[in-house]
Amino acid sequence: MAFAKAESAQVRSGVGGIADSSRDGGRAAGLRAYVDLVKPRMVFLLTYVALASGVMHHPAGAGGWLRLALSVLAVALGSMGANAITAYIDSDIDAVMVRTRYRPVPRGQVSRAAALTVGVGLVVAGAALAAGASFLAGSWWALFWLVFGVLDNVLIYSAWLKRRSPLNIIAGAPSGGATAAVAAAAVTGRFLDAPALILAALVVLWTPVHIWSLALRYRDDYRRAKVPMLPVVISVAGSSRCIACTSILLALSSAALGLVVAVPAALSWALLPFHLVILGLGVWVMCRPTEASAWWLFKFTSPYLGVLCTALAVGSLIGR
Repeated sequence: MAFAKAESAQVRSGVGGIADSSRDGGRAAGLRAYVDLVKPRMVFLLTYVALASGVMHHPAGAGGWLRLALSVLAVALGSMGANAITAYIDSDIDAVMVRTRYRPVPRGQVSRAAALTVGVGLVVAGAALAAGASFLAGSWWALFWLVFGVLDNVLIYSAWLKRRSPLNIIAGAPSGGATAAVAAAAVTGRFLDAPALILAALVVLWTPVHIWSLALRYRDDYRRAKVPMLPVVISVAGSSRCIACTSILLALSSAALGLVVAVPAALSWALLPFHLVILGLGVWVMCRPTEASAWWLFKFTSPYLGVLCTALAVGSLIGR
């Protein structure tokens, strides 16, 4: 009898352990779903642009670096919030497209209401940090640019033009460029100067190259979801030419930024292969508009932007 009771207790303990493990696994999966909701890789890249922009503007003393840190965190939170809100807006599209149907909202891991709540909360937190950086800088331009970026991404691009116009990504691209302006304004207190303007323009040009090359690969997916991306509404050859031309403008704007920001000659030469690769991939897509060529261009665009920002930030620090 005593043995039976002990065995029964062990069984109950084992079942409880399994249940606890299941609950722990469920909590981990739920946390991962919320991490996926805010698209951390995209957030990292935009935050890195903001950091590079702030460093380019030479923050002075502890106060300058504090304002830069606040602005970078504001961009991170604002970008995460915007991504969560767009997940709420695009949930029906994401459920249709093969590429996005496993995102947290279509899979039911995160409800639409929860996505909206989290998104708004993160945007408010980001705006609070941007307001703090603005207050310390003696102007409100950092907050202005953060709000502008969020509204452009959420309202202009996602809620309005994404389903209505092939120029949707052109209208939405300034939201990415605004990240450079947030950090620059936090450091300098100014509305917009030449380095921040050119870096923002570079991000604006980078965005359609990045998105159109992705849309060219997943052309049928976007067509199924009735999203009028440029490669869906015009021929493959025509959209490939647009991608190639934008790639050329991207490389030229990168060179122009190098003229405005003091970058050592060694770094300028080190960047040359990356400029040539982005040009070459754009021409390849134009001459051979296939899913493979579009995918290679898409995959290279993010490292290209990251390397460029690194070179500009490092160059600015060295050139002080």
